Amino acid sequence: MKLTKQQMDQLNKDVEIDFENRLFFHFEKYFPDNIRILKEYYSRELIRFGINKARQFGFVNESDICIFISLMIMLGVDLDVDPQIPWAGKILASDEFKTPTEQIDALHEKTMTYLDEIAGETNKDYRQALFRLREDPIQELAQFDPSKFEYGMILLFRKTWWKKTEYLGETNLRNLINLGMQHARKHYISDVCGTGLYIMLMFILGSGFYHDPQFPWACELLAENAGRDRQNMVDALHEAAFGYLDQWMTLWREN
Repeated sequence: MKLTKQQMDQLNKDVEIDFENRLFFHFEKYFPDNIRILKEYYSRELIRFGINKARQFGFVNESDICIFISLMIMLGVDLDVDPQIPWAGKILASDEFKTPTEQIDALHEKTMTYLDEIAGETNKDYRQALFRLREDPIQELAQFDPSKFEYGMILLFRKTWWKKTEYLGETNLRNLINLGMQHARKHYISDVCGTGLYIMLMFILGSGFYHDPQFPWACELLAENAGRDRQNMVDALHEAAFGYLDQWMTLWREN
């Protein structure tokens, strides 16, 4: 039986939809809270984003792609270029692995070790970090001289998530701050507290939060900011971010 190009295209599309569906049900089982907060529409956007990114790194095996997306959920979509986790980019760029499966397994093993160190047992330290961030320490930056902005940010990192701050070290933190200042300016955020909020979200959510499908509120706000008043932009980002934190806190209280 010979298939036409149209029939082949439809068959490939059906295979892709089936794979997406299976991944969605998998993540609904193993990341139930993430899926509950994100809802199905954005969860599927995240899955499609992850499939494409995984394939860019040469992962074609379904289980390898599934692991890659799982790591992306935990580390953020820019895991390959995030200055907080330079080891992830090195593993993904390395040619020392015999197979893609060996490579993704190495990345998975390193990620689990990293999360054990910074998040604590049952994510206790991560949860405490979100609760501390919800207390809105960003306003403390206004007390610092602008020339001491980096110093002030590192103090806030330490106050918010001590374990992660100590694990990353000063070099990685300063690289994150410098990258965050660049990204904030690209999104027309230049005031001290607004820039501090932006960098703190990178610290908590991953450096690519501004285009991460896991955080559609950030994607939508920062994509539309060209015509938005700068202060209104910061206020809207602050409100949306804290609304997101509140969703997690509500889930944790229920559980």
